[in-house]
Amino acid sequence: MFSVLLSSCGSKDKSDNGNSLLQVARGDAAEIILVMDSAQWNGPLGTEMRRTFELIIPGLNREEPLFDLKQVAPKSLNGVLKSAKNMIFVTTLNNNTRAGKIMKGYYTAESLSKINEDPNLFYFTRKDNYARGQEILYLFGKDDESLIRKLRENGDILRQYFEEVENKRLQADLFKIQEKDLADVLYDRHNFKLKIPYGYELAQDKGNFVWLRALDLEVDKTIFVYYEPYTNQEVFKDITALRSRITEKYLRDIEKDDIYITYQDVLPFITKDINFKGSYAVETRGLWKTSDSTNGGPFISYTFVDEVLNRLYYIEGYVYAPSKDRKRDYINEFQAILQSFQPAQSEAPAAGR
Repeated sequence: MFSVLLSSCGSKDKSDNGNSLLQVARGDAAEIILVMDSAQWNGPLGTEMRRTFELIIPGLNREEPLFDLKQVAPKSLNGVLKSAKNMIFVTTLNNNTRAGKIMKGYYTAESLSKINEDPNLFYFTRKDNYARGQEILYLFGKDDESLIRKLRENGDILRQYFEEVENKRLQADLFKIQEKDLADVLYDRHNFKLKIPYGYELAQDKGNFVWLRALDLEVDKTIFVYYEPYTNQEVFKDITALRSRITEKYLRDIEKDDIYITYQDVLPFITKDINFKGSYAVETRGLWKTSDSTNGGPFISYTFVDEVLNRLYYIEGYVYAPSKDRKRDYINEFQAILQSFQPAQSEAPAAGR
């Protein structure tokens, strides 16, 4: 409804032909170009924008934000910046500074009137406005105070919008080239599906435990899948114990069997109840380490039940990247891969598949 209320300076030709002529959106992962008055950016509204979108990601070695906000003054918005993958435009009706007038110029007089009359209107989204593959969030309110209230009340929704966008982009990039032969082998042996990006190899396959690994000179990435008969829901109350039981048994050093993967108790596991493929699941984040404390890093996992085969699944991705200051992108990558996991279908795998 509201997308038609942008003025000509804030809207491009969205016909098929017009869209095909747009440049391809660009920018770093999780980066958002934020267009707003610099005075507001340096005030309470800017503080709330940072609190909303630069939320600290739980379970990492050091503090890293969910998104990187790059604030741009309206007068400095040029063609290069307009090609960003993610953008946010922030406008308040009572801002009559030069920057405020530029921001209001993105809307028609009709839209400004509706914003002023309806306090429930505070955002809308638009795709491919200045570049193909672009996502834009427009935030607006009568004044700073009213918009700050909306941000506090709806922060989860606004973050989720960009989280889902980033996840879809990441999956499209990761799965351009896949290890399909390996995925087929795992399906035949274990009756589950997982999209495996190029570069991962099978490190271990022991009955109900599968270990995949992508190793280079600087980064060691692991994904593992474990399952066992599901007996009762008590297992969801102590994911720490479940994980420890798995890693101590299966993730041991090949040359030194007394060394195994465990966890860093300086940071308790951070769990969240989620919907995973239509089923209840627990997402867990935390820090792993080797039992001799020589290696470590962050991990993310999902625990859920496959009701078709009555299996309890624990699937995890963890990374060892000591030379890399930021680990956020690796966890986002694991999240995208693990969310491609498909438990058993009602029918068994076809013979000779």
